[in-house]
Amino acid sequence: MVRLDRTGCRSLGVPLSRRLVMLLAVHGFATAAGCGQGAVGDDDDDDDARRDSGDWAGAGGDAGSGSGSGGGTGTGTGSGDPGDDESSPTGSPSVSVSWDSYSLTVSVSGRAGPWRLGIAETYNCSLCWTGEDCLYGFTYNGTTRSYCHELEASSTSLAYGGVWTALEPGQTVFDASYENRVGFYLESVAEGDCFIWGRELAHFEGLGCTEL
Repeated sequence: MVRLDRTGCRSLGVPLSRRLVMLLAVHGFATAAGCGQGAVGDDDDDDDARRDSGDWAGAGGDAGSGSGSGGGTGTGTGSGDPGDDESSPTGSPSVSVSWDSYSLTVSVSGRAGPWRLGIAETYNCSLCWTGEDCLYGFTYNGTTRSYCHELEASSTSLAYGGVWTALEPGQTVFDASYENRVGFYLESVAEGDCFIWGRELAHFEGLGCTEL
């Protein structure tokens, strides 16, 4: 620590900057010249040069990778993500379902994913297959099977022929013969809101989902 007496002199004999001299004068200390230290100002000029060259970050702000303006929050290019202020679209997405000879394809547009997709047999069935509904699953002989399809991209295809007791990712128990007998459930992973469409949607009642 540099110690000052009431004359404003420092024990180390290092020249004082102009700013410090002015500060001492306000509080009743002597000027640097009174200490026999000669002219001052070189340090201040160096400070100005450093400030002008961008070596100083703005006080209280992020230094970032650029320069501060010498006060306030600075004008540096901080490390913040430039996409932080870009929120994902909200509202109801557009969906399409295609049943072909070997797979079921579900496409989602108009809103960013990822999504969780559920499919349930909801019409004209006595022992309805609901194991892929993302919600309740399918219980048989005391054992519940519950599966959910993840949609990372805007569309996904599920191959027919999945085994209901051990369904693999990318497969489904359903095939094209179920086209008019199922209901669909779509949930936003990020927002948590959900959408339903298809045949006989009572299976999804009480969830607060929007019907498409």
